[in-house]
Amino acid sequence: MRWLLLTTVLVAFPFLGGTASAAETSEHITVMSFNILRQAWQKSAPDWHEVRKADVIQTIQDKNPDFVGTQEENDKQMEDIIEALPAFREVPGRAVSGGILYLHEKWNLVDSGKKVFVRYEAGNSKDRYFIWGLFTEKLTNRMIYVYSNHLPHKKQATLFDRMKGMEQMANHAANRQHKNAPVILTGDFNSRSKSDTMCILTGATGTLPIQFIYAYQDVPVADVSYGIDHILALPGTTVVDSGVAASMKWNSGSDHPAVFAVIKPWFGYLSGYTDGSVRMQVTDPTATD
Repeated sequence: MRWLLLTTVLVAFPFLGGTASAAETSEHITVMSFNILRQAWQKSAPDWHEVRKADVIQTIQDKNPDFVGTQEENDKQMEDIIEALPAFREVPGRAVSGGILYLHEKWNLVDSGKKVFVRYEAGNSKDRYFIWGLFTEKLTNRMIYVYSNHLPHKKQATLFDRMKGMEQMANHAANRQHKNAPVILTGDFNSRSKSDTMCILTGATGTLPIQFIYAYQDVPVADVSYGIDHILALPGTTVVDSGVAASMKWNSGSDHPAVFAVIKPWFGYLSGYTDGSVRMQVTDPTATD
């Protein structure tokens, strides 16, 4: 009877296996960025949510990430993911710009928010937000900030507005309450790694009070990647592994491949890291933290 019951459970909930728990804490953290593609979009034959949701769920399960920065998801898609992978929860406040899934058996969400970083008045179809969460690891109380964003592409916003949006997100991270907590940026940046918008984040252009390195730097590859989905972290972070989470883009259930990075971020104050002077600060008094 015990074996029959176990078999029944595994058949009814095939995705329950392979998720970490608080008892499996590790110095390494796995982060994903995943543009899931909204159900209403009809870009090609296999994009209906019911057809591809198993691939979306399997892609997340295979990497067993601590955090997933998501983009273009709708309510039904997120409900199906969390139902299939109940070890995950969602940071409240998700918008079309993006959301964050986190492994709640391992991490507590202690603070979160979202902020407009490209506004409708700039000529875009919708206001774009970045969303962020502050998490503490349940067994160690280590803190980490995770951000997710979906930057408008160049046909939806001017280069100036896109660059200003990156400045806003970087300044928000620089002004975080807990300076001893590392920061992870995930997203569909709609920008190549050497573009003006991304160079702001890495410090190659401009001077902001915080700079980032690539934990995963997307490179355009035919039928696999557009080269616009990235994961960034603060200097001092060790990248253990990174790449595309599925061999071909549609294998992950979307027209964007999910990307991942396994990292060892610094926890506590980073010795020798000094903030630069601020040359460009962007503030928006109407946006919410």
